[in-house]
Amino acid sequence: MKRKLTQTTLTTAKIRKTSLPLGSDPEVIDLTELSYLSENEEKKNPSSLETTPVSFLQPLQKKKEADYIQDIRNIHAFPSRRPAFKSQVVYNHSGVFKLDAENSVSIEYNFLSADVLKEYLQSAASVPRVSGKSAYNSVKPRREICYTVDGRSFRYSGILHPTSRYPPHVIQLLPLFQEYIDRVFPQNVFRRISGALDILYSPEFERGGSAGAHSDNELDWGLVLIFSLGQTRYLRVRRKSNGDYFNLEMRHNSAVVMHGKTFQELYTHQVDKLSKDEEVYYRMSLNVRYLEGEHNFHDVIAQLET
Repeated sequence: MKRKLTQTTLTTAKIRKTSLPLGSDPEVIDLTELSYLSENEEKKNPSSLETTPVSFLQPLQKKKEADYIQDIRNIHAFPSRRPAFKSQVVYNHSGVFKLDAENSVSIEYNFLSADVLKEYLQSAASVPRVSGKSAYNSVKPRREICYTVDGRSFRYSGILHPTSRYPPHVIQLLPLFQEYIDRVFPQNVFRRISGALDILYSPEFERGGSAGAHSDNELDWGLVLIFSLGQTRYLRVRRKSNGDYFNLEMRHNSAVVMHGKTFQELYTHQVDKLSKDEEVYYRMSLNVRYLEGEHNFHDVIAQLET
């Protein structure tokens, strides 16, 4: 049974430092969409449990939350200007591309059928993504929420983030992701579903928002799939040893995969801001991480019934 939390009790609930969720009622927050810190975690790190002052909340640029949700439900392909990428590799067609002997990237365009995509967006539009503080104590230039199999809070960059169990509309895509992964990486051993990150870039943020250079290395993820909707952006993969860049064009309704046992050790990836004079549109990004082992769909689905 769903429980409700009023704004008057928000402080005592000890939710992580975040802005109000996109899609949430301004008076009521659904507890099933956010996870809480355990009492032990609270005792270990009490200073991180303060709620966010009003001055920290992200402005919505005169748009109501309901308008945002409607816009996202109707998200569509939207171009962006391709940066110069001088003397850098650019991948802009479907295929698998080896970066070294052990690690590869892949792209698949027109990933979902129109019917499946429409159904996904009906639910994905109202997910309560939030914009909280980064590891550098600045406001994140994007909104996001984490998913885990059991709903436990996910930590990265030293911060616990708002987390929920995998929602039904995401679970419905997991078999499609696995089918694609098995087809392009037939020898893949990273099949066990781990955490995921659901991100929204939008006109709310300067030049559409961004994600700085980083590696997904909190766990031994050997495969990360990025499903993109909305405005075209570029995933910029950088080899740490020599600074070489490999730029992948992430169009509307596309899937990009980073694959390899040492990928996150040897490479970083980032999504840069758009050009200063460029029109900004929405981009949704669902990033699913996989560990070595057999797939665990039954574990993910079982959590929906508890």
